[in-house]
Amino acid sequence: MRFSNALPQIQAGTLHGIAITSSERIEQLKDVPTTAELGMPEVSYSMWHGLYVAKGTPVETIGALNSALRKALSNPGLLQRLKQLGTLPFPDKELTPEAHARLFAADMLRVANLVESSGIKASEAK
Repeated sequence: MRFSNALPQIQAGTLHGIAITSSERIEQLKDVPTTAELGMPEVSYSMWHGLYVAKGTPVETIGALNSALRKALSNPGLLQRLKQLGTLPFPDKELTPEAHARLFAADMLRVANLVESSGIKASEAK
């Protein structure tokens, strides 16, 4: 699921939305442009959630959890609530353990490269 955790605060007026870092505007904040629209296409990032299990969890258990997640995400009431919170479930074809593993690996590499390019060393982090 992709989400905007600041949506409730922006809607309440306690925060002012300047830009959305995802590739597309979100429906609930139609007046807030994307960073690409503001001339910064390199500033692009979407937050997401996933379900995690311990290494070695049986494939059948992972499949059952994935089925339960898909079933929950087909509930219109849950979908409406997620929408109110600014959360968009991934398309069905991306709701697989394999797709999530690819997303996780790509994001880890992206963040690692960002941190490395900044010159920050883990030993210097406080």
